Amino acid sequence: MKFKINEHMDRLKVAVILILMVVLAGISYILSQYYEFWCLNEVEGEEILVSKGYDGDRGYNAFPKVVRIHSTDSEYHNDELLAVWYNGDSHVDSNSDGVILGSYSQNNGSSWGTPFLIYDDPSLDCRNIGLICAQNGSLIVFFAKVDVSKIENKVEAWTDFGYIISYNGGESWTTFRSIINQEQFESMSIITGNGYGDPVCIENEIYVLCYGYPQTTLDETHVAFLLTSNDNGETWILKSNLSLSMGISTSEADFWYNSTQDLLFGFSRTQNTDPRYLYYFDSTDRGTSWLHLKQLNIQGDCPDIFQLLDGRYLVVIRAYGKQNVYVGYFTLPSNFAGISFEDKENILENIEIKCLKRTTFRSSHGNVAYPSIASIDGEKILVVYYDIGAGGVFGKIVSENAL
Repeated sequence: MKFKINEHMDRLKVAVILILMVVLAGISYILSQYYEFWCLNEVEGEEILVSKGYDGDRGYNAFPKVVRIHSTDSEYHNDELLAVWYNGDSHVDSNSDGVILGSYSQNNGSSWGTPFLIYDDPSLDCRNIGLICAQNGSLIVFFAKVDVSKIENKVEAWTDFGYIISYNGGESWTTFRSIINQEQFESMSIITGNGYGDPVCIENEIYVLCYGYPQTTLDETHVAFLLTSNDNGETWILKSNLSLSMGISTSEADFWYNSTQDLLFGFSRTQNTDPRYLYYFDSTDRGTSWLHLKQLNIQGDCPDIFQLLDGRYLVVIRAYGKQNVYVGYFTLPSNFAGISFEDKENILENIEIKCLKRTTFRSSHGNVAYPSIASIDGEKILVVYYDIGAGGVFGKIVSENAL
């Protein structure tokens, strides 16, 4: 009897030890998932809600863009901020009816008005937005149209790419103007396009980077391309495409123009790599050709670039940690455009990613960020982003000195 009791106790001890091992393994796993997230030190700033949409059943609000309106008529929201974003029931609207919403802020982003409809095609998903305020005050929104019912055949699903214009600060918009069937697109075999990048103005011409699919198979190979307009966005010309190394595709890309050096430089996301790395590129002939295509040791994408008052360049990205995605950023020195490429390489190879905002949605992949920057009062900036875990489009106002 004593032997059986001892045997039972030994088995119980083994069972307890095994249970403790499982519990400790679970705790270790949880800590490994969240340790990095807890240790991210955010920049201090004012956190704001832009919108959670205007339809309770369509809770997916994503891909925001923000711009300050410079209207020639103060009646039409002159000097106000305008945010636009995609609204649907999921990443791709299940009813093929994703829409574009907008909202104004009259107090430098601290609060936002009721969202309003900018564009809706009831039979197509309208998505992947680019936003421009032209030199004459016209607002231009680029976007793609997708037939979700044909999503298995991407050649048929991605039906169109074009833009709409507002001449009165967003109060009303023109009909959709398609540009995908232009001869330049056909010659480069670009089948569809998507809006993304912020514009730069060189003399009287607008330059903006978009991206699309260059192959008839429409697989995960994308290419960023440069559009230009010399009539305040009324018409557009495809000037060039941004090709990286063999087999690497580009999608969301953004750039800045340094007039002193006559240099365009920026960053692009890779589409068909895992993990996704950020690439640097530049051009000395205003986008006719692209040089110095360099992969950085930065896991991140969806860049937005802005020059601060002290001359530094701020680059905000969707940053990928080991288990979490967050709104990250880094800065480049004010003399970056004027130094040699060797010196640029040294800076780019030693970039430190910092945290602007931890996000509620914790994942090793997307559904957060797509940051967009606007200046608000000369010494502060507003960064707008989305966070599906928190259910909306949000923003953070930070002092330039804190970056």
